[in-house]
Amino acid sequence: MKSRLTLCLLIALLFSAVIPVAGQTAMPNSKPQPATASMEPTRDVNVEALPMKIAPSAPPTGRFAHLRPQNGLTDAQFAVLKQTVAQRRTASPSAQALHPSESALSLAPDTPALQTNFDGINSNCSFVIPSDMALAASGSWVVQTVNDCFAVYNKSGALQAGFPKDLNSLFGVPPNDFTAGQFVTDPRSFYDPVGNRFVIVALWEDLPNSRGLVEVAVSKTADPRGLWTIWARQIEGTGYCPDFPTVGHNRYGDKFVGVVAIGFNVFSCSPSGFGSFVESEVRFLPKVQLYKGQPFTYWYWYGFYDDTLQPANVDDKSDAARAIYVLQTHNINSGGGQCLNGCSDLILWAFSNVIYQGPSAPGPELSLRVLPTSTYSLPPNASQPSTINTIDTNDVRISGRVAYSQGRMWATVNTDNGGGGPGILAWELHADLNDNGDGHCTGAFLNACPDLSGATIDREMNYDVSPSGGYYSNAYFGTIHPDGGGNITMVFNFSGYTTYAGTNFLSQRVTLAPQATFHDGGSTLRNGLAAYPYGRWGDYTGTAWDGTNVWFSGMYANSSGSWNTGIGKTGYTSATQP
Repeated sequence: MKSRLTLCLLIALLFSAVIPVAGQTAMPNSKPQPATASMEPTRDVNVEALPMKIAPSAPPTGRFAHLRPQNGLTDAQFAVLKQTVAQRRTASPSAQALHPSESALSLAPDTPALQTNFDGINSNCSFVIPSDMALAASGSWVVQTVNDCFAVYNKSGALQAGFPKDLNSLFGVPPNDFTAGQFVTDPRSFYDPVGNRFVIVALWEDLPNSRGLVEVAVSKTADPRGLWTIWARQIEGTGYCPDFPTVGHNRYGDKFVGVVAIGFNVFSCSPSGFGSFVESEVRFLPKVQLYKGQPFTYWYWYGFYDDTLQPANVDDKSDAARAIYVLQTHNINSGGGQCLNGCSDLILWAFSNVIYQGPSAPGPELSLRVLPTSTYSLPPNASQPSTINTIDTNDVRISGRVAYSQGRMWATVNTDNGGGGPGILAWELHADLNDNGDGHCTGAFLNACPDLSGATIDREMNYDVSPSGGYYSNAYFGTIHPDGGGNITMVFNFSGYTTYAGTNFLSQRVTLAPQATFHDGGSTLRNGLAAYPYGRWGDYTGTAWDGTNVWFSGMYANSSGSWNTGIGKTGYTSATQP
């Protein structure tokens, strides 16, 4: 359970979190509070010794087999909201012209071509629907993780011997039982180029026992084919389960920010399933102890009113920010619920001094900025050939990982495109810190507790957000990653009334003047090959940075109507590329 700070320090921290600042819009109705907990390693695993995973002959069945991200609503209630926004469409498919952004994919785009691409995990490994998507890349390896399996490839796309492997076996939990409500779900991952470790995070939902655990796997070396250390922690007490985890990290070895940050939403739960939204949390696990396999105490913050905290990922080893940043949109509790009537603002939190240093050391510092944005609203489901609004696009939470580079961050949301289909709204922002926050850090900790002194959205961009989008052109689940020069690549899913669901990408120069839309329509990683019958689509795409190139992955509908995944690499290679 939660171990609280002294009242005086708690009051000081809360005041630092909620003081309004000039230019700030309505404050989040949050009273986040700090607490401590502990973790210890559960076991070491040699993944080479794990058997290769073979998927069953058919998709799993059971009442939790196609479970969507939780929001406190029943499936029927959420379907009504989705149908409500779908009915806002401006015209029927036959009355619409082919939208330029769909036809643009067949033209020569400004986005650089793929340098490498290969098929990733498919239904030969996992028949869990959907796949979700986690990707990590080093100088030698690409690690892909989906809902119940993971695989290792070399940089040319060769699947390594014995892979893919079972994620349940890696974490040491029972096989998935979707009838009872026990299953691994929602993987996230990254590669730490300073600590030379791969990290995989997922949830183990144990609904029969009204609980859920966060599972963490850390490779012992830079070779993901060898030994890993496994960690697990039950979230809160009986009757509470985590959902939709998020992961970020910061520089290894720096006592101020050397952590793996794990966010998740907390819901009431029982053997019959999930209940109401309780809060969102973010936990800060120290990398030094994680990488050495040593027990530790850590700080976490709970009590966030808005859901889905997305910590930023510092993938460039030359970056050493003095705080770890977390981004958040309004969602479940806002805009008439699920932003049905529209929401705006991007919420930026900064956490500093987050590594636990003992009971006599000063605690962490929390500050925030609320940044005005254009309106985003609950997206209708995406269309595919001859069927409209049949591919799940979830809601307006930031679903993909947030990348950090040289003080800047990138995030996207799905939104109503104005014509009855989903589009993508994206932001690039930067943050400024002061020296020492509210001053509670002194002595050896002087200047270890900076607060946000300012933050600005530098670019707001959209893809397919216009009344002419509608059925024909649907974009959803975008994730943006910068390269070493600040140029960005966005991977996203794409479908329409004439296009089966696949994965596309686009790139944009850092020198391009700010504008409302992306530079071009982008290019294709994998085309969809057939109608996708399951509705539930992957809740996020994957990106990674190997120190030289941006890698990305996404799901596409295969010829049998199930899903496959594709993995690609791109980057600017010539000054003549726009």
